[in-house]
Amino acid sequence: MSIDLKNIKKVYFIGIGGIGMSALARYFKAQGAVVEGYDRTETALTQQLAKEGIAVYYDIDTDHLTADTDIFIYTPAIKPEENEELAYLIEQEAPLYKRAEVLGAIAKDYKCIAVAGTHGKTSTATIVTHILNHCGVGVSAFLGGISKNYNSNYIQGESEWLVVEADEYDRSFLHLNPYISIITSADADHLDIYGSKENIQESYKKFLEQTDPKGAIIYYDNDENLRKLVASVKKIPRVSYGVEDAADYTADNISFKYGKFSFDVLKHGDDYLSGIKLGVAGWHNLINAMAGITLAEILGLDMELVNEATASYLGVERRFEVHTYPECTIIDDYAHHPEEIRKTLESVKRMYPNRKVMAVFQPHLYSRTQHFYKEFAEALSLANKVVLLPIYPAREQPIDGVSSEMIFKEVKSASKQLIEYRDAASYIYLKSKTYPVVVIMGAGDIDKIADKVIERYKSLPV
Repeated sequence: MSIDLKNIKKVYFIGIGGIGMSALARYFKAQGAVVEGYDRTETALTQQLAKEGIAVYYDIDTDHLTADTDIFIYTPAIKPEENEELAYLIEQEAPLYKRAEVLGAIAKDYKCIAVAGTHGKTSTATIVTHILNHCGVGVSAFLGGISKNYNSNYIQGESEWLVVEADEYDRSFLHLNPYISIITSADADHLDIYGSKENIQESYKKFLEQTDPKGAIIYYDNDENLRKLVASVKKIPRVSYGVEDAADYTADNISFKYGKFSFDVLKHGDDYLSGIKLGVAGWHNLINAMAGITLAEILGLDMELVNEATASYLGVERRFEVHTYPECTIIDDYAHHPEEIRKTLESVKRMYPNRKVMAVFQPHLYSRTQHFYKEFAEALSLANKVVLLPIYPAREQPIDGVSSEMIFKEVKSASKQLIEYRDAASYIYLKSKTYPVVVIMGAGDIDKIADKVIERYKSLPV
């Protein structure tokens, strides 16, 4: 489907508060368009959009849908039977497009670097963007989180390069034709959409096959399934990155002191770079940095500037945010897939090998819980204590028999607890005396609980 984005003067979003939708809203605002939109609830992000001059409505009303609007954009997470505005636009045959369609249309005017993966894509896309911009490339970027270096999820550059987070949900990434694809993982997820792991793999393969043969596929080598997937894609150059393995570019001689990594990089097994610094904690962030370093090498960037960039990288909001106090360390993380949880907790155990860890998790979506409750339990069992909150439904209606208790029953940790949302902050604060490393994870509204616990510790006398 061809979308004409020339002379767009007014845009309306249905679901403007979503992280991907808000980045698009900021893009159109930067182009000089009037931007408005609906969202279900007021959040810190929608408040910030309003401060930037974007009108946000919290009531569904077709009077918002004015005739002078050039384009309407919606997220497939919102269904017409649940939203009168969306139903009305479909009935009126208005110029209505999915977010992914519009993003794909924008990306056609750039050399697109698309970062895909079941997990790791937001942090990888963000560090890639920071490296490229620090090296003077001047990329634009649509990110799936708020970059702490830029305080935004949309960055407007002045070059032909664009970094895009390629979302597999609803096969959205198939609207992209990247010049370079970076793929971090291809695990099963969104089975409510795909139906099977095989269908997910097939979609990832289609996405990779849309990469420009003049460009490259950059992939994480430590994942055997991902290696097989990438190997099945022909006629496109492939470059691998990894940590302590035999990838084309590998992090080696890794040390972790004072919350920061230092490491060397091997190129095809030979010494290449030494003394690379990384400004954020988390083993997965080290892996993500290797994706950025590999891309920088392909593009021929100055490696001294690349080292400066990785050292000055501040991370992404709610991606392994570490808050350290004398009594306790609190880590706030967006992890909502079993593999993300596993990697987060493995990183924590590497960082704090002699301290008891409490994992607090709010499952996201009934369907995801139904499909992966055993995998969630296995990953969470890496912690000494597990605390489970009720499922955050997001776009879904409840499924009979599906609850956090399914995970709870399978958890093997010595201590575990089911708790109501309203009681969580006080409970976590109390138990943090025994478990001085607290990892709070989830993609719903558990960040508000993390904020409450952090405020309790901030208020203590020094």
